[in-house]
Amino acid sequence: MNIFLVRHAQSQSNVDLQILKMQANMAVNLSELGLEQAKETGNYLSEIFKNKAGEGYNVPIKVWNSPYNRTRQTSKIIKEQLTLNGIEFEEEESIYITEREFGLVDNVEGYHTHERFTHEANHYSLHKKSKHDYFVRPPLGESPFDMCIRLDFFLRVVLKQEECIKNHVVVSHGAAIRGLIMMHQKQKFEEYTCPNPANASVRHLAGNEYNGEIFKPTKATY
Repeated sequence: MNIFLVRHAQSQSNVDLQILKMQANMAVNLSELGLEQAKETGNYLSEIFKNKAGEGYNVPIKVWNSPYNRTRQTSKIIKEQLTLNGIEFEEEESIYITEREFGLVDNVEGYHTHERFTHEANHYSLHKKSKHDYFVRPPLGESPFDMCIRLDFFLRVVLKQEECIKNHVVVSHGAAIRGLIMMHQKQKFEEYTCPNPANASVRHLAGNEYNGEIFKPTKATY
């Protein structure tokens, strides 16, 4: 089984974090550059499926995305490019591959959460200083550990039920992709601290192997 992990293309909040003061995280749309990046990624994946059919990249194909606007839009553009190239696919949206939920302390430093939720923010900061933040659950949010449990379920149960499908394109988020790689490769939790992948980049899992980043848009952003 081939799994192509795609981070959503550049979003408006990747350009300006202040937008998160005006709308919910899951409602953020792609930027103009993000629309271009997603199209470039769709074309790259189309070439993969067209040119490497003899190397295990043949149909069937299934495209997954989380229910956030930016992943829905990225996935939609990728699927449009696959269709234009005559490539058939199945599609499904999954709540298991959503972004990590930060709850009340989402980006404490940027949104003055210490002023609005002083007790909760101080408690979270105390845990982070203990260097155990992988297991720390922000108020009304998820720890990376919580997120990785559902990501592991997606890999071990959801995709396991789709064994007849040999190629999965999973359009998700930076933190979730890091978690998916960590769980797939049975890495130690300390390795979760690696940087987020570039917007609209593609990372490849083949069987039990991790082949790293195989594509990054011409105008790469993070």
